[in-house]
Amino acid sequence: MMEFMLENLHEYYSKMAAFFLENNIPERAAGSKSFQDLLYFLGLPTMSPYLISKSIIELSSDLKEKMIDEVKSAGRVSLILDEWQNERRESIVLFAVCPPSLYPMYWTQFNMRYRALPKEVIMMLVGECTQELNKLGVRVTGIMTDNCSTMESLPSSYNYMSLKGEKNQLVKIGCGSHIFNLVCRQWLSSPVVSSVVEIVILQDT
Repeated sequence: MMEFMLENLHEYYSKMAAFFLENNIPERAAGSKSFQDLLYFLGLPTMSPYLISKSIIELSSDLKEKMIDEVKSAGRVSLILDEWQNERRESIVLFAVCPPSLYPMYWTQFNMRYRALPKEVIMMLVGECTQELNKLGVRVTGIMTDNCSTMESLPSSYNYMSLKGEKNQLVKIGCGSHIFNLVCRQWLSSPVVSSVVEIVILQDT
């Protein structure tokens, strides 16, 4: 099995990239220990997040052609973006589009040779996606990001202001799940709650 897979490594990565895209799994999951352990358990080759990223870019161009009609018929979309780093510490910014009443769909990603991106660079990438969508007759009504300081500062960017106009609204919203996660972490770290949690853990053990 292992020898067969190694001989067909390109197809192996293509199929894995399709799985990641279809299930909205971030490519950084390919580098996680649990995923690598699972591959080893199944007798499959371990995966490089860098090669997964490359395969996703190749595959996404084909998928994009299929979704363009859906996006054009919707007329307006929200952009969902996220930034992380690969094993080379290079920033990767992924964009999904979400038409009204439809599920988010992978749109494009940018692999940057930088460890961290300032807000103006991220907004430049938002601008590239927005202008591409505008050329298709689609307007961008909002962008959703996580709640890190860089993403939160996007509305103060010059590029953010310049993209707003007749076609686009670009209302910035933070990820609700991330906000909930941060609230729970802060709540659990408070002295009153953490002491109760410690008692419960001790009782269970």
